Amino acid sequence: MNATITRRNATYATVIFDGGGARVAFTNLSTNIQQAFGFDPVRAQAETELENRTKQQSQQLQAAAVSAQLKARIAREKALRAADWPEWRGPNRNGSGTSAEVLASSWPPEGPRKIWVTHELPSGGNSSPVVANGRVYVYIHQRDAKLDTIVCLDEKTGEKKWQRNFPVAMVTLHDASGTPCISGGRCLVMGARFCYCLDATSGVLIWENDTRLPSKDPALTGPRQEVCSSFAIVAGVAVVLCGPPLGYDLQTGKLLWQAPEGGGWSGANSSVSICPADRIVSAGQHRLSCLDAKTGRIIWELPGGGKHLVTYGVTPVLSGNILLATSQEALRGFDLSSETPRELWHVPYGEEFSTPAAEADHFFMIDPGFTYKVGTDRSTLRGAYHIVCRNLNTGDILWHTPIPESQYSSPITAGGKVFILTGNSVDLQMLDALDGRLLASTSVGAVRWSTPAIAHGKMFLRINHGVACYDLTASGQDTARSTTPP
Repeated sequence: MNATITRRNATYATVIFDGGGARVAFTNLSTNIQQAFGFDPVRAQAETELENRTKQQSQQLQAAAVSAQLKARIAREKALRAADWPEWRGPNRNGSGTSAEVLASSWPPEGPRKIWVTHELPSGGNSSPVVANGRVYVYIHQRDAKLDTIVCLDEKTGEKKWQRNFPVAMVTLHDASGTPCISGGRCLVMGARFCYCLDATSGVLIWENDTRLPSKDPALTGPRQEVCSSFAIVAGVAVVLCGPPLGYDLQTGKLLWQAPEGGGWSGANSSVSICPADRIVSAGQHRLSCLDAKTGRIIWELPGGGKHLVTYGVTPVLSGNILLATSQEALRGFDLSSETPRELWHVPYGEEFSTPAAEADHFFMIDPGFTYKVGTDRSTLRGAYHIVCRNLNTGDILWHTPIPESQYSSPITAGGKVFILTGNSVDLQMLDALDGRLLASTSVGAVRWSTPAIAHGKMFLRINHGVACYDLTASGQDTARSTTPP
């Protein structure tokens, strides 16, 4: 075999054989060959160190580039999820959504542009739609047919992706209205009395549980009493109120813990708020409780809403460190920055069937009999329904605007606007979040008691036998005007 040695650098030589070549360190060759090629160990060491440093820097740059790409992708996905409306009361469970798009400040006479509508779904129940990962999810309680129905639609087109029906053992007293929760690729729904966990993509049932647990509260002992709570996912635990708060393992459906009952129908018809450090807050007629979501252990407990909040209840709302919750016949603001809550203010709780929306340092609530001052003598008038904006830190009124009847309707906010269904959900009103000016109003015919969802510049509404999707963006209204015949 013939071989030729060619000088490569101070450290290595290239040896060319008949069948190919290879890089060989001079230190692995005989002394006479090293001398023939002028091998210098000091220079070779320096060159080796330089080559290693260069390779290390290159690897670091490549790793930094990959890390930057990964962080950018995670940020995009996080922004997309933040723009979703994946559960009851939105991405933060406080009625506030995010919008990268500029929302219109007015609508054409016929209302915001309708992107799609489907009238092909069963009718029943008062659940609100949710939006996650390009899909819309709706729970439908077919009371007379004794069916819990869960439907998944395409966000862009309204096309049905899947529908699942589950028998209900009895005809319930009222229509159930638990709103779906989408988390970790799962779709969780509290039905009339059973709860379900499905694969969010395929609709395949993963687990289900009977929540008809023994109850001491007279409000929940009736065999036909439905549950209207919505799941929250915290630290891998699926939490829902069924009289007592229940914590299920998200993966297996195993019941991990059961906490003391909140009291009254409100203990099964409101939902929990998620707090830092894997805690949740639930509200009922008898108690307002903060629990460890992993164990159900009580962290602190305060008196509940009181005797007037027997039927339904306001879902607690968290914004920053401030919790809004009903306690002792009032809506109260609590500072949660320390281990025990500190009350900041309290105001009349307003509409007991409505949950406030919180954004930045203010919140919006519905009051069915708002008391306000008018005229130069500042005389007191008690009017009909108002939407009231208050300071989150002090409870002080910032503005108030009269609205048509909006019982059972909860306001939501996004893009500097406040949206509320009025007239038993027949109409939709849009107000300026800064001063309460009515910007637009239109007829939508939404399902009574449901709440709109806002995601990616669009609004999704439950309607009879279906869902309607509206474009709320400024550009969308310009398109609508340009395509509308004169």
